Amino acid sequence: MPAPERELGRMLAGLEPQLRPGTYVFARADAPPEGLRPVVTVAEDEGLTVVCTREEAEAAGLGYGFAAAWITLRVHSALDAVGLT
Repeated sequence: MPAPERELGRMLAGLEPQLRPGTYVFARADAPPEGLRPVVTVAEDEGLTVVCTREEAEAAGLGYGFAAAWITLRVHSALDAVGLT
């Protein structure tokens, strides 16, 4: 496997965007509802935020205010590389 990339120009040139199917939302919950498969959970002082598909949030009765696509930027970058994110 090649060494991870550190140079921003080469990272940008080598990006391979991948659109994942579905629509994703950020929703608030006391705990992830039964059957919900969150992509991410973030626990903060204000409460728990879950990121899941819109369909799962609606089926669980969770409110949300923002719906988005999930695009993964595939690139073999070094963890200490600066500039991409």
